[in-house]
Amino acid sequence: MAQIRWDPRDPRWERWVTASGIVFVFLAVLAYLVAPGLPQVNDSDAEVADWFVDNEDRVRWQVFLFGLATIFFLWFFATLAGRLRREHGRGRLPAVIVASAGASAALYLLGTATFGALAQLPSDGQRALFELGH
Repeated sequence: MAQIRWDPRDPRWERWVTASGIVFVFLAVLAYLVAPGLPQVNDSDAEVADWFVDNEDRVRWQVFLFGLATIFFLWFFATLAGRLRREHGRGRLPAVIVASAGASAALYLLGTATFGALAQLPSDGQRALFELGH
């Protein structure tokens, strides 16, 4: 019986990995739609706290989907950088792409984590996290 090996340089795998950009967009849009009606910064503290209390489960799903989307985001840009490195040699562009994607993902996850924490905190600690994540 022949074993199937995963070789990241195989063009068939690379086509699937490139589709990870589409999966990222799909998951991010889905996550955004899971918890509609997000409070605005100029809403009162009580309105913000009430929204997070009323939508706790939706916010948890949103955080999960955004986290999953981030994996596909990083995978897409790492694949892009790898392809550029193979095609054009060892220039600075692949390193810039990886560093930029990593920094963007870190900020993206920070904002997502603050919203996840909002659903867990008592109302007195929510406003600062809300403004940080917004």
